[in-house]
Amino acid sequence: MKSQNEIREEITQQIVDALEDGTLPWRRNWICDANSGIPASLSTSVPYRGINQILLLLAGMKRDFQSRWWGTYNQIQTLGGQVRKGEKGTNVVLYKAVRKKKSERTGEEKDDVFFMMRTFRVFNAEQADGLERFQIGHSKAEWSDIERFEHADRVIEATGAEIRHRGNQPCYDTREDVIRLPFPHQFASSEAYYATAFHELIHWTEHPTRLDWDRKNEGYAMGELIAELGACFVLGQLGIANPGLGNHAAYLQSWLSEMKKNPRFIFQASSQASRAAEYILNFCPMEQERVEETAATA
Repeated sequence: MKSQNEIREEITQQIVDALEDGTLPWRRNWICDANSGIPASLSTSVPYRGINQILLLLAGMKRDFQSRWWGTYNQIQTLGGQVRKGEKGTNVVLYKAVRKKKSERTGEEKDDVFFMMRTFRVFNAEQADGLERFQIGHSKAEWSDIERFEHADRVIEATGAEIRHRGNQPCYDTREDVIRLPFPHQFASSEAYYATAFHELIHWTEHPTRLDWDRKNEGYAMGELIAELGACFVLGQLGIANPGLGNHAAYLQSWLSEMKKNPRFIFQASSQASRAAEYILNFCPMEQERVEETAATA
């Protein structure tokens, strides 16, 4: 049976080889939720334009709304929803054409059109009850046909990391110490979901209360390389098939141009990634033992 170090060295070498050979452009392993995107009207389904689009994008970012859908109080009620008590709306503007007769010097009257601006208040679908169908993650059941790997779930749960499923952009929020992931059903496969989850968990080890590795000092490219390698190591040690090493390698390639001058960079990253993978797996050592026993008897 291969040792943990042999598994990691083998995975690292595969990535080095893939980088040297060149690979296809990276493909995202998840799809965007239908309820996300540019702010749009609940009543017409038409995206807002101009200044209103900017106002709603800013409001959504500030208040962490993920749904693209906005409507007035009455529009929400018409759709069977109810704005929750205490929720504050966002003001948008409407330019309404006003027509009036204008007398010319000749005495002839002509139609004159000018636009008056007025404001009205809209609410995001996440501010109302009864509009779950317009919110992220509610277009399908949370797991749908995606298979859960219970041993991987136990490792993730054992870390105690806070993971919030919403939106379309996986990330580790250093300020809040929170991992954000798309819902599992948005991923192309179970393997793709767990690969992304463990990628963000490797970033989670950056925190000063954990491994405290200085991402700012090491640079963005190195930080992503560490996270990707670390995720590959965890998947390998849990016996989960990698969803596509070629895609991983291509993803890294866009950040590795500065590393070409120093081939040792990838091995330095591998060392840090190994530490991070061990840190995560040590929260649930029984899972490592179970996988190793299974491999030994296979």
